[in-house]
Amino acid sequence: MTELKRRSLLDGLKPTSRSEDSVPSDNAVAAVAKRHGIDAEGSAQGSETATTSPRRQSNILGRTPQFNVRLHPSTVKQIYAEANGRGIPIAQVIAEAIALLRPVD
Repeated sequence: MTELKRRSLLDGLKPTSRSEDSVPSDNAVAAVAKRHGIDAEGSAQGSETATTSPRRQSNILGRTPQFNVRLHPSTVKQIYAEANGRGIPIAQVIAEAIALLRPVD
C-alpha cells in the first residue's frame, strides 16, 4: 500500500533576500510622509488624534449599507419564498416586516 504524501504548494518558491538598496533611506521616507501631510508622530494632518478610536457609523451617506445576519434556515426559506412569490427583492420583504413591527399611532 502506498502512503499518501502532502504536497507543498510553496516547494518551487525560494525566499528572496533584501538588499540594502531596496530599503528606502530615512530621508526618503520623511520626504514622502511630508508630501502626504504626515508628521513625525505618524498622524495625518487634519485627522483625529491617535488616542480616540473611530466611531462605528450606522448611516453611510450616499451608499446602501450592507447588513449581514445569521438566521435559522426555516426563516431564510420563508423570506426567500415570500420574495420569490411576490417577485420582489429580499430587502423589501425585510423592510416590510420591520414596518409591520412598528406601533400604529
